[in-house]
Amino acid sequence: MKTTFFYLCLLLPVFLWAQRGTVTGIMKDSDGVPLPGCNVIVEGTSNGTQTDFDGRYSIECAVGDLLLFTYIGMRPQRLRVQPGMLDSGKLVQPAPQVVEYIRRNRAFRDSLVYAHKKEKETTEFDRLAQPYLMDRAYLSSTRLKTLRRDSLGYVVTHSPEKVYYEIELDQKTSTQFVPLGYRPQLQRQFAQGRPSASGLAWAGPESGEAFSYGPALDNLEFDGSAYAFDNQGRLVPAGQGNGIPAETYNNRVLERGTNTTTNLRLRLAQTKGNTFSAHYHNNRRRDIFGRASNQSNQFILDSRVHVGRIRFKGKLNFATEDTGNANINGLHSQILQTAWITPPSFSNKQGNRLPNGEQRSYHPGFSNNPTWLLHENNNRYSSDSFKATFGISESYFLSFVDYNLALSYGRQKQQLQVFLPNGTVGFDGAYNSTKGFDRQDVYADLHLGFDSFDVGAETVHVESDVSWQSARLNYRFDEAEGSALFQNERNLYNATLQWTTMARLFMELAGEGLEIAVWNNVFSSQIQGTE
Repeated sequence: MKTTFFYLCLLLPVFLWAQRGTVTGIMKDSDGVPLPGCNVIVEGTSNGTQTDFDGRYSIECAVGDLLLFTYIGMRPQRLRVQPGMLDSGKLVQPAPQVVEYIRRNRAFRDSLVYAHKKEKETTEFDRLAQPYLMDRAYLSSTRLKTLRRDSLGYVVTHSPEKVYYEIELDQKTSTQFVPLGYRPQLQRQFAQGRPSASGLAWAGPESGEAFSYGPALDNLEFDGSAYAFDNQGRLVPAGQGNGIPAETYNNRVLERGTNTTTNLRLRLAQTKGNTFSAHYHNNRRRDIFGRASNQSNQFILDSRVHVGRIRFKGKLNFATEDTGNANINGLHSQILQTAWITPPSFSNKQGNRLPNGEQRSYHPGFSNNPTWLLHENNNRYSSDSFKATFGISESYFLSFVDYNLALSYGRQKQQLQVFLPNGTVGFDGAYNSTKGFDRQDVYADLHLGFDSFDVGAETVHVESDVSWQSARLNYRFDEAEGSALFQNERNLYNATLQWTTMARLFMELAGEGLEIAVWNNVFSSQIQGTE
């Protein structure tokens, strides 16, 4: 009994320690927008943190702790820590933060409307996309300090505008390799040849023999003669050569591949909602054959700006990619296959060309040397792309309409190149092909939402959307095999225009609400015509 109690005492601290861990999550408002700078504390303690630029947080706590989330101008939220939240890798998201009701009550709204009327007529507070004060300073809940009433209405004081910034740099490097247990088990005992009436005899590459059913390598040795297919000479029965035993060649082609990714990010944000971000991404890869160094780059600029009730947003995306030794037309499969069927009595690594310039392989004219395919090919894939998007929206334009305009332009160029020199098995002469794609896309969309108006006792709401998009594709294919040449080029274009209008009528019938909606759709296409 004492021993059992002793073990329980040893396990108790481990059990208690297992109830502690890290809770990771994200904090958003009721519109789904991440909240940077939100306070997260374990209630009743000094243990706390703040959410980062993307609204993410991590905090050390224990099961049963009460997490308190507070944000200026918003209602506090509480969350009880459960066992499944600790170190789970899942983002824990409390209930969305909701703006305090005091910011939308009638006295506060009337105070803002009164201040606005000194300059011009304005709409009610509820209709303002972004409320402003007399000094044209943006009223953000994160800047709200005090709210008091005087003889003219309510007076709001707020902190100066702030700019938040975040710089992030990360780099990851990984290694790719194929474990021995995943590689095929190849015979490494018998030389090239096959059984005959006179017994087992070795047959060299010049004999045209494709099989590896010859004599055991342990029973062979080199003769030291000048031989184009092996630096050590031909194979002869043991005791009839120079005494150097036959070698079991390693024709492995798989090496270690590497992959290095670098990301650099810069983010800027103002308390009034303006944001800017820049992201640079670089990826360098060395393939698993240890042959090619491939690289891709991407640069992204993103900005959102508020000017009064007008919101602007724009994004630029540049990307390039260049891949050598590209796996086009099954090149990598051919390399592996030819390496695995090569007899262990033949070395692919002693060179891929004979003195006369022809390809050196264990079965000339019928099988390629894998090093020939690896080092003589010029397979390459390259891509360049650019995309720009721009948007502008405004609420209560001309006092009765909301609009949203979106524009985008994108272009992508791709090229696939295949080249294998003269002497490659499977082709009559050298083979060269190039495929090029050049695509351009243009898109524009304008959405109008008109203010509801009354027709008698009924309410009518009208929305309209006009969109136009075009796509242009230029395609070119050039192929040459020996003296034969083939070329094909095509240019395709399509443009569509669509106009949609929707009207909704809200009315009351027999004490119940009734909604009637009517749609009209006009569509025109470069290919399909107009309908």
